[in-house]
Amino acid sequence: MSWNRRALEKSGIRNICRRKIMDDILMPLKKEKEWKILILDEFAMKVISLCFKTEEVMACNIALIENLDDIRERIPYLSAIYIITPSVQITECV
Repeated sequence: MSWNRRALEKSGIRNICRRKIMDDILMPLKKEKEWKILILDEFAMKVISLCFKTEEVMACNIALIENLDDIRERIPYLSAIYIITPSVQITECV
């Protein structure tokens, strides 16, 4: 049985998630040219860290990546983008 590594890399779940996040969330931010804070819950943090290097995320006009569970200082001059799991517990944190 033969397999094409390049085809497998393009269709793997990691790359599918990477493309979806890049196309739907990060690239539109880069086009806005306004810096943002990215706030992630535990699950989203795992997904983002598996799919991207920190530098790749920061290159899309993300000034700071924060964990939703951490106590965060208010930064009024930056807007925030939340990537969170749709659950009651998580939405109460927001």
